[in-house]
Amino acid sequence: MTEDMRSVLETLFKLFLYALYMGIAILFLWLVVILLGGEAIRKFHGSMFGLPPHEIMYINYMLLGATKVAVLLLFGCPCLAIKIVLRQNKTASKN
Repeated sequence: MTEDMRSVLETLFKLFLYALYMGIAILFLWLVVILLGGEAIRKFHGSMFGLPPHEIMYINYMLLGATKVAVLLLFGCPCLAIKIVLRQNKTASKN
């Protein structure tokens, strides 16, 4: 692997890692808002959409789960794959 390619992969790794951290931070913020402001969320969205409170919370938790899967697949997997490629190349260049 050339030094330019290694540099590009390291930059991509940092980008995906930063995106992964941001995605996890958004998930935690979303969870805190739901846990601390759950009643206000239920009232606001209940009046807006005419949904019972348990359905509003169910939808929120389902979206949290879908977002978690998306963050891990879109940012975590590429980050892990790039790290594996960089590590394999590092050990191959030593031999």
